[in-house]
Amino acid sequence: NYDFKVGAAMTADLLENKGKMELVAKHYNSLTAGNEMKPDYIIKGVDKNGELILDFTIPDKILQTIWDYNKTAAKEDQIQMRGHVLCWHSQTPECFFKDANGRLLDKDAMNKRLESYIKQVTEHVQTKYPGLVYCWDVVNEAIQPSDGEVGGLRVVNGEVETFYHQIYGSSNEYIV
Repeated sequence: NYDFKVGAAMTADLLENKGKMELVAKHYNSLTAGNEMKPDYIIKGVDKNGELILDFTIPDKILQTIWDYNKTAAKEDQIQMRGHVLCWHSQTPECFFKDANGRLLDKDAMNKRLESYIKQVTEHVQTKYPGLVYCWDVVNEAIQPSDGEVGGLRVVNGEVETFYHQIYGSSNEYIV
């Protein structure tokens, strides 16, 4: 039992191994999905109305594994999950940033898309696995400290690198 969270990033296939799961349970009380909860694994496309098509099969595999473990573990041996990640320039399908016709979204449409996606993901997790995810990494790697740019937002050779920056410009509006 720990007074604070101690954890690691794991993938569902590692946790399927009984010996590895026992080792995880012995040493950790927090896990972060290695990739399974990233947008690439949830977003499957955009329908003709511009709504996201989401599939939770892959994240559910790791969440269900920990949920099932917790049902049999003593209260002090429970493992919680860190939700990783809702908004990221990488491992997010291009369709997330575009409308049904393949055009880049404007700021307002992107804000609505982000809000809808975050709400759907967090509601799915909280409804199906209440209390399992104790925190979320909302925005990941939005800055690149080594690039020398004022403000540190991710750019390469003075050019906008990500779809987020193409949509929002140099503001940090999507981070806020």
